[in-house]
Amino acid sequence: MYSQPGPSSRTLRTSAILASTSSSSATETANEIKPEKPIRKRRSREEIEAAKLAKEKLGIPIRSQRKSRLSLKGGGAAAAPAPDKGTEKFSERKRTKPRPPKVEDPGRVARREVRMQRLAMVEAQADEVPSAELMEQLLEEMRYDHLPPRDTWKEEFPNGKKHLTSYRYFVSNRTTIKDMIKDLGIEGEERKGEKVTIVEGYPGPGTFASEFLKMDQVEKVIALEDAPCFLEKLEKLQAQLEDEKPGTGSRLDIVKSSAYQWDTYSELVSSGKLAHLNDRVTTSDGKSVEFTTNDFKGPDHSDASWQELSPLLFFAQLPNTVYGEQLFAQIISAIASRSWLFRHGRIQLAFTCGESLAKRCLAEAGDKISRGKLGTTVQCLADVKVHRYAHELAPHTHHFFPPSMSVGPRVTISGTSLIPNSNRSTGLTRIGMVMMTVTPKKDPLVKGDVIEAFEYITRNLFILRTKPVGVALTHVAPGGQNVLKMTSPEQVAKGLIREDEVIRPEEIVSDLTNAQWACLARMFEKWPFRPRHLFEEGRIKPDHKGRH
Repeated sequence: MYSQPGPSSRTLRTSAILASTSSSSATETANEIKPEKPIRKRRSREEIEAAKLAKEKLGIPIRSQRKSRLSLKGGGAAAAPAPDKGTEKFSERKRTKPRPPKVEDPGRVARREVRMQRLAMVEAQADEVPSAELMEQLLEEMRYDHLPPRDTWKEEFPNGKKHLTSYRYFVSNRTTIKDMIKDLGIEGEERKGEKVTIVEGYPGPGTFASEFLKMDQVEKVIALEDAPCFLEKLEKLQAQLEDEKPGTGSRLDIVKSSAYQWDTYSELVSSGKLAHLNDRVTTSDGKSVEFTTNDFKGPDHSDASWQELSPLLFFAQLPNTVYGEQLFAQIISAIASRSWLFRHGRIQLAFTCGESLAKRCLAEAGDKISRGKLGTTVQCLADVKVHRYAHELAPHTHHFFPPSMSVGPRVTISGTSLIPNSNRSTGLTRIGMVMMTVTPKKDPLVKGDVIEAFEYITRNLFILRTKPVGVALTHVAPGGQNVLKMTSPEQVAKGLIREDEVIRPEEIVSDLTNAQWACLARMFEKWPFRPRHLFEEGRIKPDHKGRH
């Protein structure tokens, strides 16, 4: 009946004032919290020209400054607003007992700080705009007599499957190559002045070969290459050597086959390319080691032919893919049985490879992340040493070609089952590169008669790396935990095993040492109830396309 009184103008005006006041206060609060954007420093004309030159000659993209929290003034993000009192009281009521302070392992903290320092160094180097002077130095370091100018390499060395160069790279900086060659110990005391023959896998266009052949201690370089664009440059290098001095072209020999193929090494021996090494190495019974036949079987590791370093040295720039890791693992496993080229002697190995591969090779007992089958196998059979770390080979463009590293697939093209329990391929999480040497032990912990059992138990037990050994062995074979009776402390008193080889059932798989793994493999081989066939058919997927 009565009309509702409308809102008065005073009420509207008051609401508007309150709204404007609250919005202005909120804006002021937001302005107080919001940090000021840093003012970027404008590049000078010289810096712009240097960046353009780097893009044109080396393929380095012109990047802007990296945006991060550290780039903000004050060294961090804006301060968070103060918590509401009600929320604070509620949280205090909910948590009656204070949470104990987290105690971190000092060693772990120190390693994390070192990693952060290295990462900061790499990022700083990557963001650094190369000066014109630095560009000239890099171009000079990448100038080779048998190669075209650096700015044409993208067309000369295309990367792709049809060119057989997928995931391939090569060291391009001459100074870096010279530093790596020094780490090989070719002129070291252990060689006793003996000349070295280098078998180079994945040599690329011959950047390493050109430097190897300048050394008097290098008798011959044998390049294993199948990519046409790289073969052309290797043949050109061979022709240049012959033109400079007739007869020296034979110091560079070329096998037109991939280093990944196992038959390549049989062809290397049967073709007579190692014939000059005959009568250079003798066995304990006075016989000469044959370097021209694949039928020669090397004696055991106690023989004189194994105690001294072989005049052969194998060097490879491993592709950044699982195939490179597979080749590495197969070569290392061949040490135990003295197969592959190891039948001719104790050959030193050297590789440039991804940082993650080296990290797994060096992982010690107790490392639940990086410790695995590969690293345990390497450490039981050889001594590993990293000479050039990833931060020393950064930025990538200054040391390698192509300027941007491509990372290959994790598994082979035939499926995941071809490489059981394979870890991530080299550089899949990082593209850092390292250079390391692998020298076979004079007395490996695992011999040829045990290597099959060793690979079987390491492959199966590292799946359960956080479990006790006694529990994990039950998944390897029915009653497998009974193998530990042969590794008990009582066996030490009987003189059957050493004290450092004792394995108790409660020990964690990833905590086992190299000596314990070797002992476990020997006892598993002796165990009368072990599986007759250690080759697991269920893990291998048949390939109907003829790829293996």
